[in-house]
Amino acid sequence: MTKKSSTPYFPLLLCFFTALAYLIGVFNSNINSSDKATDTNKINHIINVIENNYVDSVDKSELIENSIVGLLSNLDPHSVYISKDDVEFANEGLQGHFGGVGIRFIILRDTLMVANVINGGPSQKAGLVSGNRIINVDGDNIAGVGIKNEDVFKLLKGEYGSIVNLTTYNPIKKIEKSTDIVRGLIPLPSIDASLILEKNIGYIKLTSFSDKTPVEFHEALISLKKIRNGKN
Repeated sequence: MTKKSSTPYFPLLLCFFTALAYLIGVFNSNINSSDKATDTNKINHIINVIENNYVDSVDKSELIENSIVGLLSNLDPHSVYISKDDVEFANEGLQGHFGGVGIRFIILRDTLMVANVINGGPSQKAGLVSGNRIINVDGDNIAGVGIKNEDVFKLLKGEYGSIVNLTTYNPIKKIEKSTDIVRGLIPLPSIDASLILEKNIGYIKLTSFSDKTPVEFHEALISLKKIRNGKN
């Protein structure tokens, strides 16, 4: 009787363990890739889980916006996120002007009141005066509805040359009036004040920066030099 050799099975075993090692390597590689993907997409995953499983309906866009704000809040104070809705407002400050009706206002007892009108601005030309209550904008009532400052900006600001209809109420004369106002360019000066403190010391109060800041600063500096030299 002859003894069967086990040698023919060796190549098969070698192939088996080689394939097994390959599969283990691929599995580990997938795990590592999955971990990286999980780290990268963790926010999206959480937002999707909330959107699909939260007991109330949620606004996915709002969740993403708030997530971005939260991420940047852990960085330095100068790293901020400006949303699409706020870009126009932010650019107004850089441009040094905006399209508006030319008033300063306060909200008094849930009513929008004109504090004062800008000299030569659209509202002054239309006859608005300090103390007027604005109760309606383009046919929509805004009195007693909990209006806020940001709501007023959205209603009164607009493209230069566009028309906004305001209904105002004069509490003294008890007169209600509807007026169409053509929005104009309302300046946003960078300098609030400039004066001479002493003979050779000038003071210029710079409150913001815009594309007109260098010109405004130069003009204020020239004015102070003229005052110092007795030419103004």
